[in-house]
Formats: sequence, C-alpha cells, structure tokens
Amino acid sequence: MQQYPENHQEIVRELLEGKFILYNHPLFVIIYNNALYYKDFFSFSFGYNLIVRNDFVYLTSKESKEKLSRNIVIFLSALCYELNEEGRNFKLLIENSIFDYDEIYNYLQKSTFKETIESIIKEDLDKFLNRLNRINLIEFTDSNKHKFKFTNAVQVFFEYASELAKRKIMEQNKNEDSDQSKYIPK
Repeated sequence: MQQYPENHQEIVRELLEGKFILYNHPLFVIIYNNALYYKDFFSFSFGYNLIVRNDFVYLTSKESKEKLSRNIVIFLSALCYELNEEGRNFKLLIENSIFDYDEIYNYLQKSTFKETIESIIKEDLDKFLNRLNRINLIEFTDSNKHKFKFTNAVQVFFEYASELAKRKIMEQNKNEDSDQSKYIPK
C-alpha cells in the first residue's frame, strides 16, 4: 500500500477547492517538502500544475472553466484603476494596506466599470470578499469582516495581468510591423 505524506487528503481537498496554501499554514511545509511528489500527483491524477513558490502554493489548469479567477482579475483591475485615478500607487497599496469594506464599496460604486463589476459579482460584495477569504486571497483583520488585506497570493493576478499586457503589446507591434512591410519595395 502506498504511503502518502501527512495530511494528504486535506492537502488535496484544499488545493482542489482553489485555495492558495500560504506559507504560514501547516500544510504549506508538507507540500513544500514533498513538492516533486505533489507536482507529479496533481499532474497525473487531475492534469493540474502545482505551482510552488516560497510564500504560497496553488494549482493551475489550462482546461479550467471556473470564472472566479477572471472575476478576481476584473475586480482587481477596477480597484487598481480607481486607486490610480486618485494618484495613489495601487500596487503598493494592494500589497501593503488594510482596506475598509466601505472604502472598497464606494470605489466600486463610483467606478467607470460599475456595470462590469456588478455583472461579475452577482452576489453582494460581502459574499465576494468572503469567497476571496476562503481561498486565502484576502485575510480579514477584524472580527466583523469590515477590514481586510490582500495576501501575497495577489501576485498571481498581477503577474497574469502583466503577461496579458505584454502579449497585447507584442500583438500590436506585430500588426504594426506587418502593416509597414506592405510599403517596403520588393
């Protein structure tokens, strides 16, 4: 009979539920110390990629049909846009600040992307933030859940947005180059 690492079922359940396992969680050390095993396990068993970083681990899949990641990117994009419009360093704020529920609610209500935000967050903001807390993307810092901070896992979404921007720029440059080549004599 195969010997699994300690807390194997809990590790599998947490990761399959879309959670980020943060460095300060006891499961993180088990996964980190058994990274090769778990990479092979998730790849073979589910076709997922286990990403192991120094401060968190998570799963990715090219076949995913879940919409939460997309909704998180849209939510963060709108929030960053509104913070930037006020001249604030949105990346620094997201990485280091404690946010108040009312502050976020007001940003989203006055946002130029209000309709888009409302369409992706079909439930109310409370439920959306609770979902982000369940997957360890945010941590509530008070008992009534009015204040929260983003965890280091938010970096995944910044990196994704950066990659999208780079691809878009490369596409535009490629299109401009091909347009210009039409005018070069052969």
